[in-house]
Amino acid sequence: MDQLLTDNPALLSPPPVADATLVPTEVSLDLAKQMEAFEPTGQGNPKPTFLIEHVEIGRPYYMGTEQQHVRFDAEGVACVLFNRADEYRGELEKGASVTLLGVLTVNRWNGQTTPQFQIREIIWPGDIDS
Repeated sequence: MDQLLTDNPALLSPPPVADATLVPTEVSLDLAKQMEAFEPTGQGNPKPTFLIEHVEIGRPYYMGTEQQHVRFDAEGVACVLFNRADEYRGELEKGASVTLLGVLTVNRWNGQTTPQFQIREIIWPGDIDS
């Protein structure tokens, strides 16, 4: 039993919960800006969480001084995972089919304003019934 839990620590974690499901074509700057209307967010007012199911990811781009962040495209949706790239480094590759759990934000960087999906969890086929 101990080895099973060591090999699969997610067995003790509750399954991810989302407020709604999005398809990639629904992700837009307008929707991301609407999510800002829920701010300020925190413990008593969590950010709305979304699932984007069964999407194919593009080539991952690792960033940060220790390559601790990863950015990729998922069928037209700009995605970023902060501080946990190592958890997925061996599995995250172009063409992988995954379900993403995260929050939709507005990315304001280098004079550009775009929607961005900040990933909280990457769910692989067979991990949970989604």
